Amino acid sequence: MKVVLLLSGGVDSAVLLAHLKASGDEVIALSVHYGQTHARELQAAIDLAKHYNVDHRIVSLKGVFANSALTGDVEIPEQHAESPDATVVPGRNIVLISLASAIAAAEGAAQVMFGANADDFGGYPDCRHDFVMAMNEAVSRGTGFVAVSAPFQSMTKRQVVDLGRELGVPFGLTWSCYRGGTTPCGRCGACISLKEANFDVLRQ
Repeated sequence: MKVVLLLSGGVDSAVLLAHLKASGDEVIALSVHYGQTHARELQAAIDLAKHYNVDHRIVSLKGVFANSALTGDVEIPEQHAESPDATVVPGRNIVLISLASAIAAAEGAAQVMFGANADDFGGYPDCRHDFVMAMNEAVSRGTGFVAVSAPFQSMTKRQVVDLGRELGVPFGLTWSCYRGGTTPCGRCGACISLKEANFDVLRQ
């Protein structure tokens, strides 16, 4: 099966990439520069795509998104989001999935996938089941054949990390921290989420 994967460079999308490759699927990886403060993740996506030898495309949407801690407008909270907070990027997954779906339709790919997991539901409305179902319905109707899914939606972050270890994911290539730089901060929501999943953000 040919799949367009939204590859952020973080742990979840890296594990999903490894899972797809292990299943023998053909992957087109799509990464988006949307002005994120942690644009360091784009280099991680490049490194992961090279490691798994997949077609990798990077699109710039700088200037499209605002009013989020992840685009530099406000302070990044130092907590794991259990309800929508300043790290929500309004409309991000709507736009990214639509872009991936257009590429899928042009390339004859049957699926668009992204790495949302069960721990994302509280903080991010565009990672929940009803959102994915709605996007799948819209994309299926708009293209006639492309489906949208988030295969890890029923898995916790810890389960995703455990699967990644089973698959031999090179976690040292990933970047999940919401801050840039060369070393994960260990304090933002993304770092805390990984720590809770028994993942040492400073040693992987």
